[in-house]
Parts: sequence; C-alpha cells; structure tokens
Amino acid sequence: MIISPVPTHPDFAGNRKGVLNVVNFFKKNGADVSFFYLEMEDYSFKEMNNYYSQNFFVIKKKEVYNNQFDLKKDLISQSRKILNYIKSLFGFISYNEFRYNSNVDFLINKKIIKKIKKIAEQKWDVVVCEYVWLSKLLTIFPNSVLKILDTHDRFSNRFQRYLEMKSNPQWVSLFESEELRGLKRADIIISLNKTDELYFKKNTNKQIARFHYLPELNPIPSKIFSYTLLYFASSNLNNLQSINYFIDNIFPELQKKFKNVKLLIGGTITNSIKVNSSNIFVKGEFDDPIDFYKLGDIVINPEISGTGFKIKSFEALSFGLPLISNGAGVLGIIDDLDDCQCPILLAESINDYIMHIFTLSDSIKYNQIVSDGMSIVEKLKKNSFNSLLTSINKFIPVD
Repeated sequence: MIISPVPTHPDFAGNRKGVLNVVNFFKKNGADVSFFYLEMEDYSFKEMNNYYSQNFFVIKKKEVYNNQFDLKKDLISQSRKILNYIKSLFGFISYNEFRYNSNVDFLINKKIIKKIKKIAEQKWDVVVCEYVWLSKLLTIFPNSVLKILDTHDRFSNRFQRYLEMKSNPQWVSLFESEELRGLKRADIIISLNKTDELYFKKNTNKQIARFHYLPELNPIPSKIFSYTLLYFASSNLNNLQSINYFIDNIFPELQKKFKNVKLLIGGTITNSIKVNSSNIFVKGEFDDPIDFYKLGDIVINPEISGTGFKIKSFEALSFGLPLISNGAGVLGIIDDLDDCQCPILLAESINDYIMHIFTLSDSIKYNQIVSDGMSIVEKLKKNSFNSLLTSINKFIPVD
C-alpha cells in the first residue's frame, strides 16, 4: 500500500515521478500495489484507477482539510505550541522557528485515520508513506507490516530557505524534533541524497535506503549545434527565481560572447514567467518533455537554492544532452562521483558558462560529455534500485 498526498498521474512534476518510481519498483518486484491518495492536487482519476487495476482509494479534499472539532488533536497541538513558545522565550529555538514551523502530524485528522484504519484491516506486507508529515499513518498498521517512509526532502526549519530568498515561507516546515519523531515511526527511511542519508543515520537507528527516480535513456538524435540553451521546469518559487536570475545576470553576458545564443523555456513555469528579450522564447507546456528537449543543444539548471533531488537534471542526461548547472542543481548526482567521473559541467560564474559553451561547440567533446552523462544515469539507476532492494531484504525476502 502506497499512501500519498501527491498523485502519480499525470506525472508532470518531479515529486509525482518520484512517487511513481516507488510504485514501479514494487511492481517490477512482483508486488500487487494499491494506492491511497489524499486529494491535495489535481489528478486524473481515470488514469490512476486504471493503472492500479481498481485498487485506487481517495480521501476527498474536503475530508483532508476537515475542520471537524477534534479535542484530543487540538489539546496535543496547543500543548506543543505552548511548549515551543516557552522554548523561544528562553532561546532554545528562535522566534522564526516558533512562528513558521509546524508539528509533524498537522495534517492528520479523525476522518483520515478512520479511512486508513479500514484499509489497515486488510492483509498488507508493506506500507509506504510519502512525506514525513504522513508518518502517523504508519502507526495504524500492525508490527507485522514493513513500514517505509519516503522522505522526498528534509523539512526541519524549511522556512529558512524562503527567507534566504527574501520570500514568505511556503509549504511545510517542521520543528526538527517533530521531523525526527516522524522519521522514527518507519522501519526503512528513503533518502534522496547523501546529505540527507547521513543526517537520518545520525539521528535515527533506522535502515536508510538512497532511492530516487531516474528516467530511462531516450537519447535525442544528433543535430547541428545551434547555441540553443534549454530550461524546462515547474512553476515553483525556487525555479522562478533561479531562471529570472539567469536571465537578468548571466544571459546578457552570454549574448555578448555568442551572437546566436538563444534561451528556450518550457514546462508549467511558462505560465508564471514574462521575458522581454528577443533571444528568449517561452515555449509553453509539453505533454512529453522530449519534444521540448529536441529543440536545443544544452540544458541549463541555474538553481539558486537546492535540496532534495533534481530530476530535471537527470532528464537532461537521459535525453543525451549536456547539462550546465551550479552545485545546487545537481544534488543527488555528484554524491557518489569524484570530479573525474562527474559528467555535469559545473558553473558558478559567468565565465564558467562561457567556457563550457565554448567546449560544447566542439562536436567531439560534446559527444563525449553526452556519452558520459548517459553512462552515469545507468550506473546510478542500478545503485538506487539495489539500495532499496537490499534494505527491504533485511526485513522480508524479495526474489
């Protein structure tokens, strides 16, 4: 059973692909997979119901965001809030931590618990919760069930990333003690990168598997090099600020060096971005990202802040395109590689971008970098699959 606040169909965002990757892992290992969706985003009921062979369950949005009075939950929530307020007064936590952080079980209500209890009555071998803030649902299942928590990211004091970007904190930010409380409810914790893996190991006594989505190789046929840069992304705040920084500060300098350089932008981010340059083209959304990537030569990922795992960076490599990125844009890729193995062209300055574009204008060097990138995708894909399989085998045998 997979329990998730993120749907798998359509899979146009990185977190959706990540959840679907967990599903497909179990399917490839012969499991019958059911999916329990907490309705928090738009999705295709028909696609999901067909994909899970009618083993698809939904808690409707009005039940997820249920305002029904819950004395026990409210008392616990208020007591934790008072405790954290006292901690802030005595300097054990900052005022911003008190202001922006939540308890790990903030979303869970009686209606959700009732529905999961009903599901838990059936015989399950494995239950997977997506995100630590659903981890309370793991406790509903008996000890005989293997409990896996797919973290996606670390949520302790997440608000700080938004303040650093001079933006109002968004989405989920947890007290560190609360995140650790949620993590310890699982038998296996899935991390997306080495930094998170080390943190989870240090702070829990749980089995850690580094497992993440990696696309199948689907190289685009070679074409004449045209100095066309590609950026494909969803419309979250980090992506918007990253590409706007690139447009304002880096792209004008590239235009001075390369007369024919162009920038193409695709994905749902195009619904939120405006550009005034004649050499920047907003291409809109694409049902299949490969149709966008066929339009250019070099993928860029100029992230200004990075955590988790950068799926769009892996997609670039899987399509047989070179990637220029700063360090924040390649989290999860360079964890297991030394500098000689890394196929990513790291760029922390304008001069780095200029140097890499010069390098890629040489067809021999271009093709070698592309080949190295695809090899790394295959290597890391195998490592990822084996990591989760090995972790599960310590609890239950998997053929």
